[in-house]
Amino acid sequence: MKAFVFACCTLLALPVLAETAATASPNKAVTNPAKPQPATLQSAKVTPPVISDAWISEAPPVAKNNAAYVTVQNGNARDALVAVESPASAKAELHQMSVAGGLMRMQRLPLINLAPKQKLAFGPGGRHIMLIDMKQPLKAGDKVPLTLVFRKAGRVTVEAEVRPVVVDGQSAPAAADDSAAHHH
Repeated sequence: MKAFVFACCTLLALPVLAETAATASPNKAVTNPAKPQPATLQSAKVTPPVISDAWISEAPPVAKNNAAYVTVQNGNARDALVAVESPASAKAELHQMSVAGGLMRMQRLPLINLAPKQKLAFGPGGRHIMLIDMKQPLKAGDKVPLTLVFRKAGRVTVEAEVRPVVVDGQSAPAAADDSAAHHH
């Protein structure tokens, strides 16, 4: 009878013993919630993206749309540029120019993914910020706020300088150039 009672008690105690062994396993860290834990990579300080060289090309006064350019130096975490805003236009979008079959094509980008520490330059003939339905003409020397919205880093506002149009290395009057009158 003693053997029967011992066997029953052992069988009833096995789940408790197994759970205790699992939590005391050398492969699992046992943490004390009252004791602070060392910082992990997940909790390390995330650095925000840095925006530089923000500029907009001067356009003819009749232009409804214009392009803005920036350089984005991403911080130390993966992120995505998801939107752009500016009080100078009714709407701002991320765009990409490309050439396919000899034809230049522009497409709207819903977002731009950024690897940690990635540097991304926007420029004429490539990625740019399309300022749609300009609220007033811009002249060389004007300053225009651009707010870049990142999925993780949030909103980063910079001031873009309006630069004169340059044709063949020479500054050209904006009124003589209608290339910025991009229409959708």
